[in-house]
Amino acid sequence: MQLPTSFISKEQFVEVLEALREQYGIDKINAEVVGNIFKCDLDGKYDNSLLSNAIIGLLRNYFPQDEDGHCEIVHWAYVLNFGKLGDTYEDAGQLYDRLCLNIVWLTDTIKLKEQ
Repeated sequence: MQLPTSFISKEQFVEVLEALREQYGIDKINAEVVGNIFKCDLDGKYDNSLLSNAIIGLLRNYFPQDEDGHCEIVHWAYVLNFGKLGDTYEDAGQLYDRLCLNIVWLTDTIKLKEQ
């Protein structure tokens, strides 16, 4: 698989998504603790989305949304709870590999159409 030399490495991608996952977990715990202290429900109200959205925006430079606006990284992180789907699990490294295969496939398809 041939990717551009300025492409994000698998190690960097995994490190960023693992940090995002850890921060998401910490934010949930912090919201629960603060909610208990102030006797209120902060579930979903503790918002760290500015930073999360910026990180995902940077990753979209390498793995853009599809033509329908679907972002596989957002889907993996927030719909699949960081890769968990029932009894199956896709870690960040596997996600990277899958996204890279999609890019190579799309690039090859575009080259074929141009010929």
